[in-house]
Order: sequence, then structure tokens, then C-alpha cells
Amino acid sequence: MYLFKGSAKRDAAGPPTINPSVFVVFAGLWLLGASIFADYRYSPGFDGRSNDRVVGVVLIVVALIRVISRTSTGWLSMVNVAAGVWLIAAPFVLGFGHDPHAASSTWNDVIVGAIVVLLAGVSGIAARADLPSPR
Repeated sequence: MYLFKGSAKRDAAGPPTINPSVFVVFAGLWLLGASIFADYRYSPGFDGRSNDRVVGVVLIVVALIRVISRTSTGWLSMVNVAAGVWLIAAPFVLGFGHDPHAASSTWNDVIVGAIVVLLAGVSGIAARADLPSPR
């Protein structure tokens, strides 16, 4: 499996670097697992379970393309950045509810969203740094 950022060459000055998109895959898996196994009870409002499942699948698919692809797919990291921003905003935009059980899903989405924005942003920036400079 292709886990190194940029080209398949190792840097002679140090060990190979792992593509941050690998960790975005795990964040997507976490969202799927939380939507299935966590006790998401909601007051009247949008079902956050469905939101987490859809966003989790998007994160996994896009990040796996970034990890496996040997072509320049750095722009796909911005899709995951947008998904992370949506995760942060979704509990407030969709109104997950205000009871104590909804708080756990709200915090889960905000924390995972922030982590995804950070990791996908780093992955996108690293991909840009690996592009050859124009002549």
C-alpha cells in the first residue's frame, strides 16, 4: 500500500513520511463506529447518526484515494477539509438537540471535524510541496 506522501522515493536525509490522509481514514472509521455503537439519543432535531455515517463514508473514500493513488490528488484533501468544516458546523446548523445525550454527539463531531480539517489540510499542503515548480 502507498503510505508515503508525494513520490515513492525515500528522503535520503531521514525516514519516509506517512501521508496524513491515513489518519483521516481512521477518523472516518471512528465516525462510522460511533454512529453504530455510541448511544446517540436525540431531542427533536436532525438525526446526527445519519450525518456521521454519510460524512464518515466520504472521509474514508476520499482519504483512501489520496493514500493509494500515485497521481497528484492533493486537491482531494480540500474535499476532506470541507467535510471537516461541515462536521464542526453540523450540530449547530442541523440542531442535534440540547439534552445531555446530544452533547456527546455534538462534541464528537466538533473534535473529529477539527482533527480532519488539520490532517486533511496538512495532507493537501504536503501534496502541493511535492509538485514540480513551473518553468
